[in-house]
Amino acid sequence: MKAFKLLLFIPIIGSAQLTLNNPEGGVLQLSTVNRNYDQTKTDGSPYLEDEFKGGKVYVNGDVSLEKPMRYNAYISEIEIFAGQKQYAPLLKRAYITAQIGDKTYKMLPYTTDKELQRVGYFNPLNEGEVVLLFKPEVKLRQGRVPDTNYGKYVPPTYIDISSYYLKKGEAPAEKIRLNKKWVLKTLGDQKKVLQEYISSNELNLRKESDVIVLLDYYNSL
Repeated sequence: MKAFKLLLFIPIIGSAQLTLNNPEGGVLQLSTVNRNYDQTKTDGSPYLEDEFKGGKVYVNGDVSLEKPMRYNAYISEIEIFAGQKQYAPLLKRAYITAQIGDKTYKMLPYTTDKELQRVGYFNPLNEGEVVLLFKPEVKLRQGRVPDTNYGKYVPPTYIDISSYYLKKGEAPAEKIRLNKKWVLKTLGDQKKVLQEYISSNELNLRKESDVIVLLDYYNSL
């Protein structure tokens, strides 16, 4: 049997004095960060979208900051561009939301698979009492270095593990799969009416767009 050693990922992180002006009173962390992922020799990316895009930061609904930014789906962090390879991390607060391109990033409570309460970033996909949420998330699969010249090197690899959640009212969001069974389980109080609506409109609840159509109808009842 071929033996392998686990290759651990160690991000290269350095901090510096804040170079991005922050007159908004506390939406940014107090240092910039220089994280060079290129030197870690991994496959994939910690970002679902690598490029910085024009964005806005909102505090309690009001625009507080406009800068290029991007979302790091590996460490759940919004990065505000601060020049060259530096960025300033956005504070993680429920009253702070961000708009990056056409996507909104909002801190919301949710329940994990182990029924633990957590708070994390989500992209809300509709409005109303029941909201479909997309949770952008990346994990790092460890690489392997062979002990012999005959083994195969496997680099650390970023893997997209993004998922969907439904949030009903003030309750924590719950993870779902995009299919009829999972969606109707959350909307059980109107199950019969919704089944008729699904059938008459030929909705495929494996499609994000059709789930949103159904939720818009449910929220109108």
